[in-house]
Amino acid sequence: MELIGKSVDAHSLKLIVEVLGKSNNRVYTKSGDVLVAGTSCGKIKVNLSSAARIYVNGMAIVDRKSEILSKLKTMYQNAYLDDYENRQQNLIRKFNDMESSPGKFQYLLGKFSPDTQLFYQLKRISIQEQLNPLPYNGFKAAFENMFAYLEKDFQKSEDLLEQIQEVIEKLFDKDKALAENMGI
Repeated sequence: MELIGKSVDAHSLKLIVEVLGKSNNRVYTKSGDVLVAGTSCGKIKVNLSSAARIYVNGMAIVDRKSEILSKLKTMYQNAYLDDYENRQQNLIRKFNDMESSPGKFQYLLGKFSPDTQLFYQLKRISIQEQLNPLPYNGFKAAFENMFAYLEKDFQKSEDLLEQIQEVIEKLFDKDKALAENMGI
């Protein structure tokens, strides 16, 4: 019980599993799980290995999902937001080029006979540009809402796993208190 107390104080399920694996009231299943029998009546058995796996594997999954979400956010920023800005800048450069050198775009007027090309020359181009940003409600909101939902969902999963850890630790605190009251 002293070893259990030290492990609970360390707040680590892995340490608890290791310490309890060394205790006398343990039972191993065929799959290698450690079942710990309660000291008060001996009829209650807790599959500590399974509980620890839920916590450890669950936290690894939440961390992996968070990592993937972070990559998705970066890809969204690069593929949509930054790309849209780059395309706008390219258009503005082309507009400026057309306005500063209209003669280069004479071909846009069509083909004329050589004698009429003298009369129909492109002298000036004026572009009235109005490039709107990506619409929030029609585009950005969908992504941002999805990201916020996933982050909230991951936080709920992490909170649940931490509650599992706390419940297991409380179980051992109660078991320790019962054992101390009984003089074990």
